[in-house]
Formats: sequence, structure tokens, C-alpha cells
Amino acid sequence: MGRWVLDNPVLVKEMRVRMRGSRAYWILLGYLMYLGGMLLLQYGGFLSRVQAGTVGASGVSQIGQTIYQTVLWTQGFLVLLITPAITSGALTLEREQQTLDLLVLTRIPRWSIVMGKLLAAVAFVALLLFAALPLLSVAFLLGGVDPGMAVSAYLLLLPAAALVGAIGVAWSAVSRSTMQAVLYTYATLCAGIVCAFVVFGGFQEAQAGLHRGTPGENLLAAMGHVWFGRWGAGGVEGAGSVVLCLLGTGVLVTVARARLETYPERLGGALRLLTALWIGWQVLPVYLWWQDMWYQRAGRAVQVAIQPPLASLVLPAVLLMLVVPVFATGAGVPEEMWHPGRWLRRGFSWRGLRQGVLSSGLPYLLLLTGLCLLLYALPFLLTGRSGDLNRSGVAAAVSSGAAVSAVKRGDFVGAATVLLVSVAGFGLFCHFLSALCRNRWMALQLALLFLLLIWGVPALVHASTAPQEVPDVEVNLAYFNPAVAVCDLADPGTLYGRHLRWGDRWPIWQVTSALWGAVGVLSVAGMWALVRRRGLEVPVDGAVFRSAPGG
Repeated sequence: MGRWVLDNPVLVKEMRVRMRGSRAYWILLGYLMYLGGMLLLQYGGFLSRVQAGTVGASGVSQIGQTIYQTVLWTQGFLVLLITPAITSGALTLEREQQTLDLLVLTRIPRWSIVMGKLLAAVAFVALLLFAALPLLSVAFLLGGVDPGMAVSAYLLLLPAAALVGAIGVAWSAVSRSTMQAVLYTYATLCAGIVCAFVVFGGFQEAQAGLHRGTPGENLLAAMGHVWFGRWGAGGVEGAGSVVLCLLGTGVLVTVARARLETYPERLGGALRLLTALWIGWQVLPVYLWWQDMWYQRAGRAVQVAIQPPLASLVLPAVLLMLVVPVFATGAGVPEEMWHPGRWLRRGFSWRGLRQGVLSSGLPYLLLLTGLCLLLYALPFLLTGRSGDLNRSGVAAAVSSGAAVSAVKRGDFVGAATVLLVSVAGFGLFCHFLSALCRNRWMALQLALLFLLLIWGVPALVHASTAPQEVPDVEVNLAYFNPAVAVCDLADPGTLYGRHLRWGDRWPIWQVTSALWGAVGVLSVAGMWALVRRRGLEVPVDGAVFRSAPGG
């Protein structure tokens, strides 16, 4: 390990530049003084309460826990504040100083450049964390804190620092200027913090038994178990979050490395494999938690309102729709799209799947959807409940009548159909945006804006509409959300109920599948029409010649 670290000239140079100046020591001094001030304030407040007689000797352990939590939360906040500032300019500064091209032309591997920048930042953050151990030892002196708690907290902080640093390095590789990289890094970090607090709040409510058992609350509780829960009797709290952080770091490092490569498509296979591992590690524990809560609910002392296991497929429905724009958008090249059918078939080859070309994005997304469905079916097969796989989402009818009950029952086949068709339709729509804009970033932004529209508008209108009112057109945009269809299969009427216009005539999953199927067909027709109208561009001797449209 020492030889591997010392053989990385980028890491050695970054560590020397960072630690041989006075800036690092001033940061360390200010960091420790801030932590020390917070500790003195906590201890001073406790001492004043003791002198006033409101707290006795039994409250010493309580102040120990308070100091422990204050130090760790302050450390976490400062790590999130300092790490992006260090890494977001790692590569943009090289580009602005016109040294990046020289660095890339050397014999240093691209991964050594990226890892050298990242490890130097993470090593400095680790120094900040371990420098606060003497302050944290005060909590052990007062009692009420177990050493295992500190170990688990540091095991969670270090991978989190690596993930935050990888976010900064990835945006530094993508952005054109340091200012853009800083803004994008902190915006991504703020979004991640909000998601983490929402999941943590749902997990805490589930632990305290305060949630009402809605699908959203159960989903947050399941995700919180993966991120913050203790796995097994002797497990470490947050073990699932550590793995997720490490896999996310690998994904972002691969993205940054691909931006430095001459042929970035060669890393398409590694990037897609890491993404599949990240999503698989997120969804599989949620499946296991949901099935355990469903089948063991009768033997629990406290009854928890839980939907059938089919409702756990809401999580992959959300994750898959979020990653579709990433893998299904690109620079639309008319030469490749001259025959859309042949162009799409080329992506289904093994060579196409290993590369990061645009035509192989849709096959990869369909395989990723199949992986999520396979992981859902795997626990049923291993526990001998294969007969419950297609009946695991049977729910009560929303109205009297056998016909409605037969239509509304949940089944795995319907959920698999709506997921596959939605991913395929949205992927083809992203291909159409790529052909229309001929710019990946513009197509990506339009796809994410469309996703925000079909997710956000129905929720806002539904929240402000009374149940007895006539459904609005805006609410019916929820038909484009496969998560709503999956949730309706597991527990009809829990999300939008009768607000949807065709909710009492056809199952939601059938309408969603039909809509996304139509979007996919129209997108292929639109791509063909765009390419035919623009004509075929052929570069010859520095000039671009365009054939007549349609010929």
C-alpha cells in the first residue's frame, strides 16, 4: 500500500502543496477552536444547571452523550463544508492554469490523476476528524458513551467524506470553470442532505412507532433501515450506508476518469456495472425488510401498518426513472440515426453494451430493470414462497363488486410490465430529445424538467384538491409515474384514489403502460423524421456537406 501511494506523483505533489503551507494549519486551528468552543458551551451550560441544583450527579452521563453528539454533528457539518471546497477545483484549476493537457500527456494513468486528487483531499479531511479525538475523549470521561458508537460514527464519516470529495472531483472534471464546479457541487450536496434528513426522519418515526403506515412512510422506513440501521445482532449502525458511499464514490471517480480519457466509451462497462451494483445494494435490503415486515407482522408485539411486498417496487420505479436520462441522452449524430431501427438494434449487441455509446443506453436500462425485478423475486424463491410471488400484492377492492376486485388486484406481472414499458418509453423519449437538441446537456436538462413536471405537478394539485372534486388534467399527469401504478397494484386508492380520470375504468398500470408505449413509438417516429428532414451530414476536407432531406 505504501509503495502504491508513493508511486502516485499526483498524490505526493498534492499532499506536499497542501501540508507545507500555513493554510492547512490555520484551517486545523480554526476547526479545533470551533469544536472546543462548542464543547465549552455545552459543559458551561451543564455546570450552571448543576450549581442551580436542577441537575444532580445522575446527569453526568447525559452531558457526556450531549457532548458526544455535539462534537460528531459539528464534525459532520464541517466535513460537508470543507471537503467540497477542496475537491471542486481539483481539475478545473489545472484547466484554467493550462496544465491539464500537459498532465494528461504524461505517462501517468488517468485513474492515478483522479485518485491522487481525491485521496489527497480525503487524507486532509481524515486528519481533521482524528485531530478531534482528544475533544471526543471528554465524553468518554463523563460516561454514557460506548466506544463502539464512536467507531461506527467514524466509519460512517470517512466514507461520507470520500463520497462528498468524489462529487467535487466529478463536477470538477465536467465543468468548464471552478465557479461552476463549486456551485454544482454544493447544489448536489444540498439535495443529498435534504434526502438524507427526510429518510432519517422517516426512519426515526418508524422506530418510535409514530408513522401512519402510508406507502411513502414505509418506504422511508425501509430506506432508513438500509442507511442508518444496525444489520444483524452484532452489526454496526450505518453499515449499509458505508457500502452505498463506497459504491457511489466508485461511480463518480469513473465519471471523472472518463472525462479525461481520449476514448471515454471504454469505461462505459465499468460505469454501468458500478451503477447496477449501487442500485442493487439499495433495492435488495428494502425488499428483504418489506417482506420480513409483511410475513412476520402477526408475531410482532407492536402491529405496524404495512402494504404487501409488491409496494417495495416503488423504490426501483423511482431510481430507474432518475437514471434513464443519464444513460439515454447523448450527442445525437445524424449519421448514426439515419436508420433508427438499425441504430437501436446495434446497441443490443454485447460490444455495444460494454461501451458507452448512445444506442446501448436503452438495452442497459432494460437489463437494469430486469435486475431489479430478479432481486425482488429472489427472496421468494430462496424462502420457498414462490407461489406468493404473483399473489403478494393482492389487496382489498376499492368498491363492491367482483369485477372491480378482479381488475384492482396486485400482481407481479403487471408491475414488471409497467416498469419495463415505462423505462423503454422514457428512454426512447430521451433519444428523441438528443436527436432534437444535438447536445447532451440540453437534452438531459429537458428530460429532468419533464420528469419534474410529471412528478411534481400532480402531487401539488392533489394536495390542494378536495377528494369530491372533479379530477383535473394536471392530476392525470400521474399516469406517467410508474411508482403510482405500482403503488396502486399493491394497495389501490392509497395515493390519488378517484382523482385520476380513468381510475375506475381501467387499472392504472395498464393506462401507464399504454401511455409510455405510445410515447416510445412517437419518439422513434420523431427521430426518423428529424434525421430525414435535416439530411445526412458528411465532413469532407474540413467542410460539412449535407445531402438533400430524405435522400
